Amino acid sequence: LPMSLSSSTASTDAAATLTEATTWRFTLNLYGLPTVQGKRCDRLFVVETKFVEEEGYEPPQGCLRQVGLDVSAGTAADGDTSA
Repeated sequence: LPMSLSSSTASTDAAATLTEATTWRFTLNLYGLPTVQGKRCDRLFVVETKFVEEEGYEPPQGCLRQVGLDVSAGTAADGDTSA
């Protein structure tokens, strides 16, 4: 899957970190992706996440918590434009 990643922090001077202070934005390009129903997905999803660290690991490990979603240009193959 084509994907890009960017980050933002509360302060413009702060560096991106693997803490909840940084919001990570993933852009998922799902144009032409086949679905289980045999159709094609034609959407661009932008998902905002924060890293939630699991204590006791080096390098840091954890999971991503979704904090936002933007379904941009495109429609589903069946014409459904709902998110």
